[in-house]
Amino acid sequence: MNKSKRGISIFFPGNRYTTNILYLTLLGWIIVSVAYGQDDGFRDSSDGIIKGLSKPKPKRKSKFEFHIKGKTEGVKHMKRIVVYQEDNEGNCVKKTILIFQDEPPSGVNLKIEFDVNSYVINPGSFPLLNEVGKALTSDQLKTAHVLIKGHTDSDGDASHNLKLSFNRALSVKQYLIANFSVDPLRLKAAGYGEQYPMLPNTSLRNKQLNRRVEIESVDGQK
Repeated sequence: MNKSKRGISIFFPGNRYTTNILYLTLLGWIIVSVAYGQDDGFRDSSDGIIKGLSKPKPKRKSKFEFHIKGKTEGVKHMKRIVVYQEDNEGNCVKKTILIFQDEPPSGVNLKIEFDVNSYVINPGSFPLLNEVGKALTSDQLKTAHVLIKGHTDSDGDASHNLKLSFNRALSVKQYLIANFSVDPLRLKAAGYGEQYPMLPNTSLRNKQLNRRVEIESVDGQK
C-alpha cells in the first residue's frame, strides 16, 4: 500500500522536486502556446485564409514621412533588402525595396513543405494548397490579386536562398493555376530569402517557422 502511494507521489504537491518540474513544464507549454499560437499568422483552412486576406491592413506612416517632415519619434527602423519578383510580363526581376524592421507579416503564412534544398512541393502539402485554391476561388476572393512570397531560414548561402525562395513561391503559383480556375494575372511570385524572418534564426523551431510561404492581398497597391 505504501509502495503504491509512493508510485503516484509525483502528482502531489508534497513532492517538491517533481512538483517544480511539473510547474516548469506547464509554464514552458504556456509560453510556447502564446509564442507560436494564433498570432503567428499561419492558417490551414480556406475559411482562415479568406479571413486573413480579407481583413483590413493597419494604417501606418509612409516609409518616407519622417525623412520629409523630420519626424523620428514612433517611426520604426527600416532596412533595404533585395528581392526577386515577377513583373507584369511574368519575368523575374531583381528589386530593392524598403521594409519596416520587426514588423509582423501583413499576409497569411502557410506551412508548405518542400524537398530539401529544392522547390519541389512535398505531396503532404497538397491538401493545404487545395485550401488556398478554394479560398482564392471563393466569392470573397475570386477577383483578389495576391503576392506569393517565399521565405527561408538563414542556413546556407544568402544568394542561393533568395533564388530558392522565389522558385518555391513560383511553384506554389504554378500549382494553383494548374489545379484551380485562377487567372495567372491575379498571382505574382516573390522571393525574400532569409531577409524577412518571423523570429531570430537561433533555434530549430524558429528556423522551421521562418521557412514559410506567405500570401498577401495587393489590391490597390502599385
